[in-house]
Amino acid sequence: MGAQESIGDDSDLTTFLATPSSVTTDEVTGAVQYVVDKIRNHIVTEALISTGILLVYVIIVLIGVIRALVGMAMPDKGRGEGGMRYTGDAR
Repeated sequence: MGAQESIGDDSDLTTFLATPSSVTTDEVTGAVQYVVDKIRNHIVTEALISTGILLVYVIIVLIGVIRALVGMAMPDKGRGEGGMRYTGDAR
């Protein structure tokens, strides 16, 4: 009611609730839409980069886990089979 009463008797565009022209509204809407589109594009780009980095990390971790499992599954060679070497062996 208060807003309606404040513009009810005023025929000029001097009120604080003056209706903006459609051109101004379209310009503001266009500017806001432009900014939102730019932000959306940058967020998508950042998400793709982050996904790629995460995928590389997961691949490296899987390689390490597989190598550790293979190393644990294979039997160790004894000293007579060319296995353990000591510091004085190559002199």
